[in-house]
Amino acid sequence: MRQPAAATHGRGPHLVNKLSDSRHARASPGGGRRCHSPSTGVAAARLVLQLQFAIVAGQEPVSECSELTVRHLAGVRDRRCSIDVVLIVQDDVCPDVWAGELDEALLRVGHRFGRADLRRRMRDYVRALLGPVGRKNSWQLAEYAGHSAPHGFQNLLNRALWDVDSVRDDVQAYVAERLGEPDGVLVIDETGFLKKGDTSAGVQRQYSGTAGRTENCQVAVFAAYASRRGRTLVDRELYLPKSWTSDREQCRAAKVPDSRGFATKTELARTLVARALASPLPISWVTTDALYGQDWHFRRMLEEAGLGYVVAVPKSQQIKSLAGCWRIDQLIGDAPDDAWERLSCGDGANGPRLYDWAAAMAAKGGTERGPQKRICSRAPHPGRNPKTHGNLPPQGRTITAH
Repeated sequence: MRQPAAATHGRGPHLVNKLSDSRHARASPGGGRRCHSPSTGVAAARLVLQLQFAIVAGQEPVSECSELTVRHLAGVRDRRCSIDVVLIVQDDVCPDVWAGELDEALLRVGHRFGRADLRRRMRDYVRALLGPVGRKNSWQLAEYAGHSAPHGFQNLLNRALWDVDSVRDDVQAYVAERLGEPDGVLVIDETGFLKKGDTSAGVQRQYSGTAGRTENCQVAVFAAYASRRGRTLVDRELYLPKSWTSDREQCRAAKVPDSRGFATKTELARTLVARALASPLPISWVTTDALYGQDWHFRRMLEEAGLGYVVAVPKSQQIKSLAGCWRIDQLIGDAPDDAWERLSCGDGANGPRLYDWAAAMAAKGGTERGPQKRICSRAPHPGRNPKTHGNLPPQGRTITAH
């Protein structure tokens, strides 16, 4: 049975920080219900899943034991919330086991909150974030948690004193214990949070991968940890555009520290990797998309740390060594047919995601010594642009899809 992922949301007294997106957290909408065996827990999860789709479709639930579940799902308004339950059904997690694991994770971070009332609000807030609440604002979260007003949550987020980064460190230690494997993978990616106002830290009109277009939003760079035992988000950095860092009054109004200056997304990614390497998380590989993969400084940092990586790059990306300099599409085009091996990088919505992979030895440039094994991949479909580039670590570890 795969361990439940740890998920903690928090915004401290200084800066908006989301450690986990609730759409990716493994939440059990019926987490408070009891089950007497793993099999009944799976059945309960399937019932919740069926009821959830029934409510989304406007149908009436038919099960005689579904009354409590319907109350838990009253806030469901769209299909995005169904992802949480699908993950539970796939992982066969009994609600009792999930609830117990969540209690242990919250207990680990509880000492970061100095008063008992703050610890209670923190627990209620996390459970509400993981629950089936349509819009996760303070009012609706407070209503879901059974609070008469949102003031307690607002005080927790805006005025209470607690160290967000220390909570992150506790979560990383928990993840290392529960999900850590020697061949663990760190995944770097960004996401956007759509906003209607202009007061949230870092908000402006900018490209959002969530929406697939330019929108008024916040953007943050995230780090996730993946292994054979599970996967979860473990770190975050909010991106502040230059329009924000150049306006200190606006930053102070949003409680952004004066010490926070402008940093590109690739610089934020390097910060996340450095923190992950200093944490208890066992990491052998790093993977990310072309925004970060094309950055030479990012790749060099991984190589100097002895990490393997598989990153997306544009087809015009140049690969340099003592023997010369080539474009990545030239290298792929010159590789003989028998150099390629077709492998899946994991299952997607339509089955295995197949790519052709090849490896070649290249002498390192600069002052580095010894050969370096590089890998390239191409899509198996004609006409698609090759864009994946990788580097095997000195230990020669193999690639494993998680």
